[in-house]
Amino acid sequence: MKPKLLLIAWIVIAPFNMEAQEVVTSTGDFFESTDVQVSWTIGELMTATFETASVHLTQGEQQSSFNYSSIVESKDMTDVSIYPNPFQDVFTVNSNGEQYQFAIYAATGQTVLAGEIGSAQTQLTLSEIADGIYYLRIYSDSSEKSFKLIKH
Repeated sequence: MKPKLLLIAWIVIAPFNMEAQEVVTSTGDFFESTDVQVSWTIGELMTATFETASVHLTQGEQQSSFNYSSIVESKDMTDVSIYPNPFQDVFTVNSNGEQYQFAIYAATGQTVLAGEIGSAQTQLTLSEIADGIYYLRIYSDSSEKSFKLIKH
């Protein structure tokens, strides 16, 4: 009688408690042959998740999507500089006179202004945007340099 009762309890309770632990992984792989299947992950167990209609929060910095950005400086753009910084409405980009593209981004990543720089001194006017921190990216096909701008 006791084994039957335990079996019935396991059948009733097990479906609610037999969830596999979810893993947030940084890498892994899968191998399959005629004899064996192997899969492995390197990561961390997710121990807590909170969700609402607009928020998905997992313990730690373990999110389902990642956005990476970087600032890359090339040695051949060492002659590119800006002044003044901080600035009010206008700042100047000094370069070697080569043709460069530029883009100015708000802290949110939104492009505020984009264009070309083709002279040794180029003045850029940002009188129409709010005071704050912006990022200037100057680039060509082979090089790139970025600056943090402060408009006040």
